[in-house]
Amino acid sequence: MNEALINTSSTMALGTCSLLVSTYNWPEALELVLTSIVQQTIIPTEVVIADDGSKPQTAEVINAFKNKLNIKHVWHEDKGFRKTLIMNNAIKEVSHDYIIQIDGDMLLHPNFIADHLHFAKENFFIKGSRAMLPSNFTQQILKEKELNFSLMRSVVKSKINATRLPKLAFLFFGSKTRTNNLRGCNFAFWKKDFIAVNGYNNNLTGWGMKI
Repeated sequence: MNEALINTSSTMALGTCSLLVSTYNWPEALELVLTSIVQQTIIPTEVVIADDGSKPQTAEVINAFKNKLNIKHVWHEDKGFRKTLIMNNAIKEVSHDYIIQIDGDMLLHPNFIADHLHFAKENFFIKGSRAMLPSNFTQQILKEKELNFSLMRSVVKSKINATRLPKLAFLFFGSKTRTNNLRGCNFAFWKKDFIAVNGYNNNLTGWGMKI
């Protein structure tokens, strides 16, 4: 499976994709993530939550959005960090050919889904990045439930990753051949390609980067 960072010749049908969201015991963050999905200019056809064993509060948050989004909640028992397993199980429930994957603490720009679909191309995957927020500012956002904050604030790290500049995007593309910096928090691929490489490795357990 090759990697692509740009494609202008093929645009996906509006909304025809599955958004895969991983989560674990952080319902406050997931609520804001789902709110940012509701505010997309193009709503994904379905949202599949890959839940690595969260407590019932997470299910309550998900149920509150079922009248706004087409959501599937895929859960397994908490037996330690088993993200690869729950991701594979969740992808079994995906209904659409194209999958956009994020983490359950990623607040999305309103054009996040639209941009991913614009650059989708057969036999290629897309890797993206994210901006980082310090824990104290994160707690403030969770408390106030405020999505519309300035990216120019000094606390926002890697501002360029959160800035949408379509006409200048080509200046910031990374390497098309380097894949060791791929992040599951902002990643898109075709289901058939995921199956062809046999999905995620279920033998990987425990949090953190594996080398």
